Amino acid sequence: MPEWLTDASVAVALIVAFAGLLQQMINNSGKKAEVAASTDDNLIKNMGAQLDRLEKAQRQDRARIDWLEDELWTERKVRHEMTNALSQTVDWGEDVMAWIGSGRVDTPPHALDWGKFRKLLETPLPRRPPPVVDD
Repeated sequence: MPEWLTDASVAVALIVAFAGLLQQMINNSGKKAEVAASTDDNLIKNMGAQLDRLEKAQRQDRARIDWLEDELWTERKVRHEMTNALSQTVDWGEDVMAWIGSGRVDTPPHALDWGKFRKLLETPLPRRPPPVVDD
């Protein structure tokens, strides 16, 4: 055996090799922690961007819902006016039929305002375009 290869030199070499392996493991774990931290940062940024997109979509949906509610109330108002006009017309028709059936010639039923009814039928509904929400 060569002179430099003694028990002490072998022990020192083993200790140095073990220290080198330990140092490499510590370096790798530090790099893994750095990679994990940067991955977490990217994940948080991506989640923030996704939340922003979802909030924008929610605002757009809310604007569309508000528009649809306004349209619904307009339709209900027109339906109510049409129902009242039809009810008045039916009542007038009943009065006319009762008057004809009674054989009376005096005091005919009141005249129905056909112009008001016709105007209601011919009036276009106010329409507005759906909202466009840009943020």
